[in-house]
Amino acid sequence: MASYDPSHDFLHVNRVRNTALHLANHLREEFPDAVLNIFVVELAALFHDLFECVPKKQPPLLHDI
Repeated sequence: MASYDPSHDFLHVNRVRNTALHLANHLREEFPDAVLNIFVVELAALFHDLFECVPKKQPPLLHDI
């Protein structure tokens, strides 16, 4: 994972998860009759960047110059 952009590391995923859960709990308080599945919110937050891991820019290889 060292070759991947650190802006999408575990700390990023954890920040997104915490924010999503905070917002979901706030919505639950504001709209108690609304159907809100915290488990689904948490899974969505954890997997939101699953296919977005972008490798850091690598220097060009000698044959690419």
